[in-house]
This record gives sequence, C-alpha cells and structure tokens, in this order.
Amino acid sequence: MIFLFSKDENGVPMKYHFDKEYNLIETKERNNEITSKIEIGTAQLKEISVVFKGMVIQNRDAVISENPTGKKDVFLLGKNITKWKINSKFYTNYSDLIIVGGTKKLDKHKKFPRILIRRTGNTLCCAYLNERALTESTIYSCWSINEKITTKVILGLLNSKLLDYYNKEMFITNQQGFPQILMTDLELMPIKLPSKDFQKIFSNTIDAILLLRNYEKDSYFFERLMDAMVYELYLPEEIKAGGVEVLKYLNEIPELEDGQDEKNLRIIDRVYKELSDPKHPISASLLKLLTIDEINIIEGRA
Repeated sequence: MIFLFSKDENGVPMKYHFDKEYNLIETKERNNEITSKIEIGTAQLKEISVVFKGMVIQNRDAVISENPTGKKDVFLLGKNITKWKINSKFYTNYSDLIIVGGTKKLDKHKKFPRILIRRTGNTLCCAYLNERALTESTIYSCWSINEKITTKVILGLLNSKLLDYYNKEMFITNQQGFPQILMTDLELMPIKLPSKDFQKIFSNTIDAILLLRNYEKDSYFFERLMDAMVYELYLPEEIKAGGVEVLKYLNEIPELEDGQDEKNLRIIDRVYKELSDPKHPISASLLKLLTIDEINIIEGRA
C-alpha cells in the first residue's frame, strides 16, 4: 500500500492511501475506543446482506424523465431520497438505457423491499424501497440474506445515530469537499444480529417512523426511541451502568396493519402519548441518555 502525506489548512499532518479502486482516501487511525466497542460481536454488512451500486447511464438526462408517460420503469437518483423516504421519482424504459458502469443486472434492480443508501453526503441517509426500481450509481442498495436479521432491522440500524457516528469516524472521505461513502467501506459496517424479541419491537418502531414520515408528521420521538434501542444493543454495559435501559419497559409496540393508515396513525398517537408521559420510565430513560458520556460523544455534544 502506498501512503501520501500532506497538511490540512491548519497545518495538521494528514495521511492518505489508494483503495483497491484507486480512489485517494484519508487514512483513519484506529484510536477510538467507542468504535472498537461498537464492533464487538458484530458481522460486517457484506456478510449478512447483498450490497450493490446502481448503474451508470450514458447520456442520462436524455433517457429519464419526471413524466411517467410511455415509461415502464421507475429510476431513482441519490437526490430522490432523504432519510427514511423516497421523495420523488424519475421514469425510463430499461431497454432505452446504455449502461456503461455499475450494476447492469436487472434481477438486482427488481428486488424489493430493499434499502437505498445515498452515496454522497456527510451522514448516512437510507430509505426503504417497496417497489421495483432502477437505481443510479449515486445510490447503493442492500437487503438481508441472513435469516437472523430482516432488511427492515438493517434499515433502522443504518439510520441510527450510533452507526452514523461510526461511519463518520471510520469511512467518510473528503469531508471538507464532496463527502461520500465508498461501497467497499459500506460493506464493512458492523451489524448486530439481535434477538427475535428485539427485532419485533424494533421493526414495529421502524414501521411507525416510516408511516409518520410518509405523511410528513413528526417522527422525532420514535426515532429517539429507536436510537435508545440501538445504544442498548451495541453498548449494553454503558446503558445498564447509566440506568437508561428502555427495552425492559417496552412490553409491546403494536404491529401496524397494512392498508389501515388512519387507524395506524391513531395507534401511533396513543403509543406516543403513553410513552412520552413524564411519569413513564421510557420518558425518563430517554432524558437520562444525555448523561452518558459515550452517547454525548456520538451525538456531538462532547
């Protein structure tokens, strides 16, 4: 491996190396105790899921359109997605595309549900795709191939503050210019394989977030609850020592019913009012998270 050295604008020495695709990336020094703790007992994302990069299209703007008329295929770019949600779509015909790079195999693009991960940006941005769609190279896709974890649980883990912190510490390249995550790094993300009981409650929480986001309603409380569950999964000793456990108080987050959005929104509102009550131990634990040193570091308060 060849290393290059330079100094940043403040005169601080920086080290770079070429990855296997000959991209020049900053070399991260492994001196972070928190990232080491996060990695304990995990599998790499590539070990439990399929991960692929979208296609590169020749003369792209000439063959995709916001108008679906005469177009058979949904086509998504990185700018079409935000965290949790697909906000807009382009349309095309697969037969019209001249694919010059990335993933050409149509079978992979036909797969759903799957997770869409935006390649650029200084934070992990993942959305849930529930229909067949072609994706461009500014999007990575993944889905679980391990029976011990579902695709939806992986989505929640990737969208958590904990793994976003890990990503920023370990993988994000060119943070001062055009930040992005390389697929070879994404594949190394540390994924815990939680119990079935955890996955049930966690998945139901993710469903609540997705529905609230779809209706442009406030999902902050449920995202905070999701983060608390992830902290307890990855940092159990710190969470127990700080007395900020939430899982033992989550007897049940109700499973939502397909096609019953109005009813589901009422259920979500009822659960929110119950769990956010200052007298509820969940509410107290969420507030006490602010007293845990590791979490303050992860969330940028220290």
